[in-house]
Amino acid sequence: LAPVREATQPLVSVVTPLLDALTETTGETAHASHYSAGALISVGVRESTKATRVHMDPSEILTLHATASGLVYLAYSPEGAVDDAIGAGLTAHTQHTITSAGKLRKAIADIRRAGFAVAGQSFEDEVTGIAMPFFEQSATAAGALAVATPSSRMMAEEKDMIVAELHLAPMPVTRSLSGVTSLATRSPTHS
Repeated sequence: LAPVREATQPLVSVVTPLLDALTETTGETAHASHYSAGALISVGVRESTKATRVHMDPSEILTLHATASGLVYLAYSPEGAVDDAIGAGLTAHTQHTITSAGKLRKAIADIRRAGFAVAGQSFEDEVTGIAMPFFEQSATAAGALAVATPSSRMMAEEKDMIVAELHLAPMPVTRSLSGVTSLATRSPTHS
């Protein structure tokens, strides 16, 4: 992972203040991930200061079909990435993990309509994540910014606040990658 980390250092300098701001405003753990070397890898984490919080390994590889970051990446990924993820197997991490190709494709269509992903207890019990993508020059996802919270705190108001805070956060990352996105002018969708 050392070569990946070295290649993402400029990205880390861009995401660090964004993660600090997301954690400050939401009170929850914020993290950034980048797709590189065939995996979605965490490139930054800012943990909540609350006693009950989500802990993340700063170099964790995120499962594409089971995390909000992975799902939002797949929703805006290069052609073939969804088929590759399905082909690699949709392993269950919890009873809520998407394990069928049909359900994954439906979830991805829903994410594209909303512009963000929510994954509730699908990678780890009692953890809910919300993520939005950032983009590279090809207008495909390069990674995601996300907020993870204990599921017990994820009420409608909390979800809406996190989505609103995440809405503009990926733009500086996309710009730093000379990326292109149609999400920049989109309003967050609350459901």
